Amino acid sequence: MVHMQTREKELIMLRAIHHAQQGEYDKAIACIQLIINDEPNDSTAWFNKGHTLRLAGRIEEADELLKNLHEEHPDRADICFELGLLAKVSENLNEAEDFFLKCIHLEPLSSEPRVELGSLFYKNQNFEKAKKYFADALVFDPGNISVMLHLGLIAQKLGKFEEAERWFYESSEHDSSDTETWYNLARLYEEQGRKSDEIACYDKLIALDPEQLVPWLKKGLCYLISDELTKSIACFRMATHLDSDSHLPYLLSGLVYSILDKNEEAVKSLETAVSLSDGPEVMLQYGRALGACEQYEKALQVFSDIIRSHPENRAAAEGYARSLYLLRRYDEVASFCLLQMELDPENPFWVTTYARVHGWHLGETDKAIVALQEGMNQIPGLQIPIVLSDLLVFSGRTKEARELLLSLESEHPQDCQVLSRLSSLLAQMKEFEQSIRYFDKLIEQQPHDSNLVYLAGQACEQSGDPDRALVLYTDAITKMPENPEIWLSRARVLMDLGFYQDAAFSAAQAADIRPDWYDAFLLKGMAEIHTEDYANARKSLTCATTLDRKNPEAWGYLGDALYLSGEKPAAKICYERALALDPEDTRFVVRYRACLEKLVLDRVTKEESILNENLK
Repeated sequence: MVHMQTREKELIMLRAIHHAQQGEYDKAIACIQLIINDEPNDSTAWFNKGHTLRLAGRIEEADELLKNLHEEHPDRADICFELGLLAKVSENLNEAEDFFLKCIHLEPLSSEPRVELGSLFYKNQNFEKAKKYFADALVFDPGNISVMLHLGLIAQKLGKFEEAERWFYESSEHDSSDTETWYNLARLYEEQGRKSDEIACYDKLIALDPEQLVPWLKKGLCYLISDELTKSIACFRMATHLDSDSHLPYLLSGLVYSILDKNEEAVKSLETAVSLSDGPEVMLQYGRALGACEQYEKALQVFSDIIRSHPENRAAAEGYARSLYLLRRYDEVASFCLLQMELDPENPFWVTTYARVHGWHLGETDKAIVALQEGMNQIPGLQIPIVLSDLLVFSGRTKEARELLLSLESEHPQDCQVLSRLSSLLAQMKEFEQSIRYFDKLIEQQPHDSNLVYLAGQACEQSGDPDRALVLYTDAITKMPENPEIWLSRARVLMDLGFYQDAAFSAAQAADIRPDWYDAFLLKGMAEIHTEDYANARKSLTCATTLDRKNPEAWGYLGDALYLSGEKPAAKICYERALALDPEDTRFVVRYRACLEKLVLDRVTKEESILNENLK
């Protein structure tokens, strides 16, 4: 029998390697079998066949072959390594560990079995043991980026963020173009909430390859979470240019446009997203955007399509009900809610929507209240009792609403919805001191809510505490300097406290912002009278009488300004107009009489002066 020459075997082996690299494992095995047939005792050929069988996924055959080979050659580390890999694939962890440890024993300077052991224990979340083997591997292969990344990931899993950061940076120093390093570092910063550092990682990835889609999307999401919506939309728009066939950038762009109340742009983006993917989530956002654009009929059709293909989609059902509600098809809404109450009995939305329709739109308040009361007994949470309190207030049953809200507050003392309604209702019922207590609790939770601070100031003012009201109004106006109502409220309490100069300034601010506001000019003029600035008082009160010629107060106070500045005849005319509009106003009756007496006295004095002059 003529055996193959060494060169011939090498060529056959090269062909086998080529087939294996192309994924043509059967052809590769056939080539190796030619060598084995020629030389049955060629252990290298048998090993290569076992290795190729493993690559082909023929695990049992590979395992049997290599174990037989291992019995013949127990001191070959490469066979132990292959058997370790096979055991790892079969998830026989103990066997895999034994073979890799034997491999290390046979070749103590090799890093590969240590890396495999590290990844084996990392996968099974035995992080301390994984760390030991990866650290050992790095001693023998100090430039192995994969090992550094795993050590960083282990440190991150163990909550050792600084150590993780050091490992990722060391990896980047060995290869700054490795994208996996920067993604891992970005995820580390994401877990820590370090948004600016996370964005810097995505910038690095974009610099490495500006046409990568994922960094632009992740960067846009970072800006979205940070409420930097303009930057967020810029990133998502860039992503749409990079991959015009993916629905995700268009979906995210639409979501941000919706948040920005740019509803038409949202609809355009989401229309494109829907054309690329008709998944229920994309359709759902599209329907919501149409609703925000008041295209309720189209929104209704979109939600209807989702329900038809995904009847279990509760969000689509809610969108369908909202669209009917906004189209004022109240009878259909009520019927649909009754159907959904049977299909989704634990969802409070159906009870509250049913009650809104009957209570606010169909004039069946009692029916709505009964539905809400029954719902409260069956469905936990605050949504139903909150709507019930609103309906009780709407129907004039304020005492019942008060008792309900007080009960809810005792159970949920920090809930903003309850506190907001309770404080407002108590103020409406003129229980100002108690109202202020709940406003204070709200402000503790929402100190930056300027409207809330303003409402609390009103309650303090009404309760007779102008000092506290002034503090709250001043705080509110620093947050909303363009709000004329707050300026005027501040002017009012300053007047009560006798700070007339400041009151005039605050009223002037209100008048500048809203130059057609009678009340602002009236209060400004009143404050200017107190500061004896009669010239400006006349101007302010003249503006007030121009804006509302039938209001007696402006005429009366204009009379005061004229009288005090010495123009008594003009003052007399203003008082007469005030009394013609309100004859019972005792303030101006008294001042009018005083003005008349002064005019008579002035005339008598003048006549006496003329008589005396003539006698001379």
